[in-house]
Amino acid sequence: MSTIPSADISDKKFFSDDERYADLINGLICQGRPVVRKEDLQDLDTQTGIWNDPAIHKSKNRRRVKLRDLVKKASFGVNFLVIGIENQQTIDYSLPLRCMTYEAGEYERQAAMIRRAVRNADIKQNPGEYLYSFSKESHLHPSIIIVLYYGELPWDGSVDLHGMIDFSGIPEEFHPLIQNYRIHLVDVRHLQNTDVFKTDIRQVFDFIRYSDDKTYLKKLLNTSEYQMLDKDAYEMIATHTSMSTLLEPRMMQTRGGKINMCKAIDIWLAEREAKGISQGLSQGLSQGLSQGLSQGISQGLSQGLSQGLSQGLSQGISQGLSQGLSQGLSQGLSQGISQGNDETSYKMLMKIIVSRFGKKAGELASPTIRYLTSDERIDLVETAATTDTFAHFQDALRRATTETQRSPQSPAPHQ
Repeated sequence: MSTIPSADISDKKFFSDDERYADLINGLICQGRPVVRKEDLQDLDTQTGIWNDPAIHKSKNRRRVKLRDLVKKASFGVNFLVIGIENQQTIDYSLPLRCMTYEAGEYERQAAMIRRAVRNADIKQNPGEYLYSFSKESHLHPSIIIVLYYGELPWDGSVDLHGMIDFSGIPEEFHPLIQNYRIHLVDVRHLQNTDVFKTDIRQVFDFIRYSDDKTYLKKLLNTSEYQMLDKDAYEMIATHTSMSTLLEPRMMQTRGGKINMCKAIDIWLAEREAKGISQGLSQGLSQGLSQGLSQGISQGLSQGLSQGLSQGLSQGISQGLSQGLSQGLSQGLSQGISQGNDETSYKMLMKIIVSRFGKKAGELASPTIRYLTSDERIDLVETAATTDTFAHFQDALRRATTETQRSPQSPAPHQ
């Protein structure tokens, strides 16, 4: 059985690709200019924290370790820049503090390597260099973190450390002395320009941005890019929208290693419509039965009590209840079924057939489906959406028409 990935897993898979990683950095930081190339990137350990380093005398052999989402090193000649990506699904009001510890941990990791090199070097050291194993010429490489926020709620948390600190009662003269730390947060759903991206990051971010705008979403899906999506991009879209059904294996039909998202969305919309119709029929039957039973029992009791005046109260109540139940069931079923929309169920089933098997298949199935009841069509919706071939669906359709009891006046279904 296939496992549906979480948003956290799909994010890491998507951005583990060096070309996308470089494109994200260039798009967000360099306004689309190709400053960072995929060839310049190297993976780094996502583990950060304070290691057991004898030079850190206060460590007391404690080991504090944190895991980051993605970290890569971008080389620029003899120097390099450490670039981390943090994917955020929900609002974390402590995020500035968390990111600050990540960056402090990265610098401490670099410092630990420097200390090791200084201790092993056979050079003359002054007392400070000897004591702390960090020379005057030692330098750290810069580090940045980009936070990608995908949540539906607008970010209302602080974007710097000062926003988390309670300054009440503290004299203003002290405020500038309290070091601040600012996070680089990108609200994906409110990006103003995605044209700066050259990879399928643009398709992923655009779909997430407009996932609630059905009109604009249809325009996006008419473009060729969404008809040939990489699996990683498809999974990113599905996990960050309210369309988790798209991750079921039957939806992910690949062709040449690509997934046609337009076709998957058509099936998803048809199934959602079918579910709504099914719920409507169920509610209609329930309401009809309830109203019919209530009216029937009331009428039956009234008639029974009237008859009971002459035939005896006990016999009248018995007849009233019996008649009421009979009339209630009859009226309830009639009212419930009448609330089901026969034409809508036909269109819904045909839409799934055409989207999955093509227009020709719809023309072949239409005459037979016309003679099915609404309930029979609803029963065939799941079969049409999950079966592998049109031939298998035809077998199910043939069984449904064979089992149906039809009147002599009804035309025979077209085979």
